[in-house]
Amino acid sequence: MRVSTPPRPSAPARRERSSNALAVNQLRILFVLRPDASARHGGDVLQAANTAAGLRQLGVDVGVVESKTPDARGYDMVHIFGMFEPEICAAQFDACRRADVPIGLSPIWISRREFFYRAPACERVIQKARRAIDAERRLKEFAALDAARFADRRTRIRQDRAETLQAGLLRAASMLFPMSAFEAQEYSVRLHVRNVPFAVVPNAVDHALAQPWAQSRKGLLCAARIESMKNQAITALALRDMPEQLTFVGEAYDPGYLSAVRRFSGSATTILDKVSPSEVYAMFAKAKVHVMPSWGEVASIVNLEAAACGMQIVAGDRGSEMEYLGDAAEYADPADPDSIAKAVNAALKRAPREQGDALDKRVRRLTWSRTAALTLQGYQRALQR
Repeated sequence: MRVSTPPRPSAPARRERSSNALAVNQLRILFVLRPDASARHGGDVLQAANTAAGLRQLGVDVGVVESKTPDARGYDMVHIFGMFEPEICAAQFDACRRADVPIGLSPIWISRREFFYRAPACERVIQKARRAIDAERRLKEFAALDAARFADRRTRIRQDRAETLQAGLLRAASMLFPMSAFEAQEYSVRLHVRNVPFAVVPNAVDHALAQPWAQSRKGLLCAARIESMKNQAITALALRDMPEQLTFVGEAYDPGYLSAVRRFSGSATTILDKVSPSEVYAMFAKAKVHVMPSWGEVASIVNLEAAACGMQIVAGDRGSEMEYLGDAAEYADPADPDSIAKAVNAALKRAPREQGDALDKRVRRLTWSRTAALTLQGYQRALQR
């Protein structure tokens, strides 16, 4: 959604407004999304939409644009979502600097070096292997090797440049909004970014969409865009002989990766493309285990939604999942088919979920109204500075 902007206040007037504690109903915030947000809907878009709705309920005036060069005139602060495409994010920063407006950034970032180095090699193994057992054996060998072994010089240079630019964006922000303490730590350890104010604002769930939990559940489900990051190809290989029905639900933009998913899928595997959100929630309420051993989730909304509907969860062990799900979920090495299969079997052996159990309590604390309130506190801190 694109919004119009009022005439820009004079610099003295804006400084006067910022130097005083702004009343919430005077606060004007511009949310900035990547230019293709509507065409390629993702977690960043859902996060922005739900946070905007929560802030509006608190009385904040929130505009939303999908633009590489947003016009931030007339706003008290800009909030940019995602720096995974650093060149686009840098252009957004430059446009907002020209408007002399403080910038908040939800980086939605953890190191993806292993993904960029290891995942392509794993997928080539799956595509070239003659038999599933050969692919599985080779991937087991790969999992024991350092990821740097799989990176060529061009890939290393590209990743170095991207992270240098991302570090600069983090340092240029007035306030950072990581979705977990793990994400905030990644900036410090991986990118050497310190002493930038931040407010941890967790992702959340729209609990109103959750459907009644089925008493009898069956099958494994992975509801996510079918892409390398979500790791459906190795998951399908790992679970090819599992007697439980395995269903992948999500759009596939890369035919090559979709073929890798199908390469060694078992006879009990189904791939669905266009499914409405309400249908996905209905599937959550009836399936046993949500399986998404991703190469690295900053904070997966889909895992939280599945948990809110009573599913057991199998997640990857590379991102923030443990911070959100704790010991109420199973975790797998995304590079290792054997690890994925063992995690799924462990999840199937867990006692059936009950409303009010440990995972349900964890997820019920994650509401968009709480996310909005924490975000607002971050804005007020940034403006007071």
